[in-house]
Amino acid sequence: MLISLGTWRNQLRSSSIEEIFPPFPVVKNPDSLIITFDVKFKTQVISKIQNHRRFEKIHNKILSLHNEGLRNVEISKYLNLHNIKTPTGLHYTPKLVTMFFYKFRKINKRLKHSELKLSNIRYFVKK
Repeated sequence: MLISLGTWRNQLRSSSIEEIFPPFPVVKNPDSLIITFDVKFKTQVISKIQNHRRFEKIHNKILSLHNEGLRNVEISKYLNLHNIKTPTGLHYTPKLVTMFFYKFRKINKRLKHSELKLSNIRYFVKK
């Protein structure tokens, strides 16, 4: 059962709630048990900007060429041969393809990293 914060504070003030500590007594009515805690969520998630479809297709093409076993030099030659430009309108170089993979791995790592910590866990029972 969920209790709103305002209701919780009012019940706590009226002393109809008693804090309990381990070893916990047997609570016969589960609805009378209240657990409170603080949540700290830490993340390095960056906001992922919606890429324009054209650039999303280019990024998918670079990844598929890489998965086929092409090296960065070959990928840049392929893109330039097919007149595919960078988002800033330049020709692809092997270094730009290398940087694409560096940034791609870095973004994926940051998107996966997060930490959840519960603290100040307290148990109460309604009288």
